[in-house]
Amino acid sequence: MREVPLSPICKTKLKLPHSFWCIAARIAWNFHHKSQAETRKDTQKRINKFLNGLDKELDINILIVCHGFFMKIIERELKRRGFRGQNIPNRPIAKNGTLYVYKK
Repeated sequence: MREVPLSPICKTKLKLPHSFWCIAARIAWNFHHKSQAETRKDTQKRINKFLNGLDKELDINILIVCHGFFMKIIERELKRRGFRGQNIPNRPIAKNGTLYVYKK
């Protein structure tokens, strides 16, 4: 799955650290700021559409590969749907190459 896209929150020639722009963009996404290409609602719709397609395949194991932030949002939705599994830590979001298993 593709990560939630980041967009600058404003146009400026001011040089700020990359981490600032990442954090600012995530905050803007969370508050549905117009600077972000994908809103929180859009992200949730994308996840629900994806997971609804998987509901038909519950008798098989499925591997989902995605980035940490998106994975945290998927985890939240899986738990809301009754899945149980290991919690992804909040900071750092996820360790590269770690397998998180969720079962219904």
